[in-house]
Amino acid sequence: MFTAPEPARRWSCSDECLGCEAAFYRAMQDGIARFTRACAYDRAGVGYSSAAPKPHITRQIVGDLRELLGERDESGRVVLVGHGLGGLMAQLYAREFPSSVAGMVLVDAQTKDSDSRYYGAYPPEALARMKEILGDTPENLDIDDEFRAMDDLRKAPLSLGDRPLVLVSRGKSQPPSFGIAADAWEKLEVVFRGCKRRSRPSRTTPRRSWPRKPGSSRTRRPIASSPQRGRSCPPCEAGSR
Repeated sequence: MFTAPEPARRWSCSDECLGCEAAFYRAMQDGIARFTRACAYDRAGVGYSSAAPKPHITRQIVGDLRELLGERDESGRVVLVGHGLGGLMAQLYAREFPSSVAGMVLVDAQTKDSDSRYYGAYPPEALARMKEILGDTPENLDIDDEFRAMDDLRKAPLSLGDRPLVLVSRGKSQPPSFGIAADAWEKLEVVFRGCKRRSRPSRTTPRRSWPRKPGSSRTRRPIASSPQRGRSCPPCEAGSR
């Protein structure tokens, strides 16, 4: 686990997309560390972590994160930042340990409907190829178990109550993957973006906008620039979510 040294009562913990190392997010982590303690970790099989079991299931991943963070009391709760697969793990973690989570940021995250609405629209041969390729990465992820976790999240949805939720999207399509034709892939990208908007965790308080000074721009200055100058991380470029 990489932890920025600035001490603070509130923690931020980042969980990455499939196959991506925590070090890729170092620039973002350093920016967040200006106002709170920021940590990011490598899931089993990635970066500096030990090898992943095979199959590697969501329950094990959530358990590893719990062991890493420990039991957080009310004053030491974490803000979870989840990218891609890490977004799904953040939602599962928050549902399992709600008192440990102060808020959530989801970055192009997988959702509880990704299996049925997005991956369910894949041609059968492309879905089989996706499972074969992503299931053979160093994380040894069990894709069918991931889909079952999404279904379970639909049956018992996560509610954040009055805790803050931020959704972030890069707004760009990824290149076609898994043998899917370009025109069909673009339609799938539209479905994926729709899932992120419609399948977010529920909240009991209305969504609020950031306060702005009169005459100020709607554009907010980024915390830190991407270490890859605007490109997504390498696993994302290869089609991972």
